[in-house]
Amino acid sequence: MTGWIVLIVLIIILLVAFFFLFWDAIKNYLEKHYHEQRVYKVLNYYAEEEDQLLLNHLVLYLAGDNQPTLFDHIVFADKYVYVVSVFNKTGGLYGNVEDPNLFLCRSKNKVVKIANPILANEKRVLKLEETVHVQHSDKMFVSVVVYNPSLIVPKGIAKKNQTSWFLPVTELEKTIKTAEKDSVSPISHHKSEELVKMLKHRSEQNKSEMAVQEKNLQNRKR
Repeated sequence: MTGWIVLIVLIIILLVAFFFLFWDAIKNYLEKHYHEQRVYKVLNYYAEEEDQLLLNHLVLYLAGDNQPTLFDHIVFADKYVYVVSVFNKTGGLYGNVEDPNLFLCRSKNKVVKIANPILANEKRVLKLEETVHVQHSDKMFVSVVVYNPSLIVPKGIAKKNQTSWFLPVTELEKTIKTAEKDSVSPISHHKSEELVKMLKHRSEQNKSEMAVQEKNLQNRKR
């Protein structure tokens, strides 16, 4: 009997040691596969609780573009429209937040240059505003890039102002709720509903057309 108890204790110790030894790898795996889903759950919960409108995975042709642009999520709240992009990387970011590229340090000897996700989403928002005929000076749209919690982000890159955020998913809901307390004129529900209907219709139409094009391409390859 004593032998079985000792064996069980040893197994438990080994499992705990294994867990802590590979915790970073486990955490990175979970974030890589579930970060996008976590962002969606936060936004969906917020939209349902606050009776707001949420659109997901929109495919839109923006002003002056020949190629469609994918929007992960757009939340139509009372004070602002939040255009959300999901960002998931392992390591640490550094560089100038105003530069077109940032640097991702994956390890001591591995640094790669990546497109600045903050500027990229801000540009998408500017084109979206132009497409739906909203003045940027109205500060109605907010560019939101949501990164995974384990990503190391210095204060110089983390960003939160009235029109652009770069923040971890753990701060997303709280930051939206805080922004919705701003002393600005609310967006009329009629205008929000019109925008939602228009964008949803355009996205569904674009997806259908792209599906037909893909099917025709596959048929030609046969």
